[in-house]
Amino acid sequence: YVQIMIRKDYKNLQRKINKAIESISPLEKQKIINKYISQIIIKKNDSYYLYYFLIIVIVIILIVFYILLVKNKKIQKEAYYDELTKIYNRRGVLNEVKNKSPGNILFFDIDHFKKINDTYGHDFGDFVLEEIGKILKNTFRKSDIIGRWGGEEFIVVLPETKYEDALKLAEKLRKIIENHDFDGVRITISIGVSEYNGNFEESLKKADEALYNAKNSGRNQVKGKR
Repeated sequence: YVQIMIRKDYKNLQRKINKAIESISPLEKQKIINKYISQIIIKKNDSYYLYYFLIIVIVIILIVFYILLVKNKKIQKEAYYDELTKIYNRRGVLNEVKNKSPGNILFFDIDHFKKINDTYGHDFGDFVLEEIGKILKNTFRKSDIIGRWGGEEFIVVLPETKYEDALKLAEKLRKIIENHDFDGVRITISIGVSEYNGNFEESLKKADEALYNAKNSGRNQVKGKR
């Protein structure tokens, strides 16, 4: 039923309205309810459902946006990080080095790595690579760029570091790896060091030449080229 609120002092109006309502037959009352009251309810319900529909749409958009954001980060990580060692791959190193100040480059590889794989198997070889990745992350600063250049080759870029200090850090790294327990197997590395003056390709070439010199001189040592 429908109620109408009227001020108490409007008694004459109240009587007239009640009289008018009483004169309407039950059938006519139902028609009025069906025609007008139901429309009001429908309009109210439409607004109610529209409000919640908009909320659902907004929630769905936010979820899709979050999924795309996570997926994009995952793609970037896969593009710039080595899956095995969890450090930068070659692309990641090249991307990071553009934003770093000149310093020095450490370029090294694992001595006799092919022999290690042939003797102990490729699973053990992967284990060695993973362990070296962990050692690099624990040895160098967060501002340094560490990466797996490819195969058994690794690189460390040391921004704002003196050449003499870079040689000392290279020697420290060599000793850490030599003394590390790789499941009872002795692993050594040869390291080439060069100054990084802003021309990455030229500096890397010098580091590679220094590495070649270290390997030709008996391996498990550090050589530098300025």
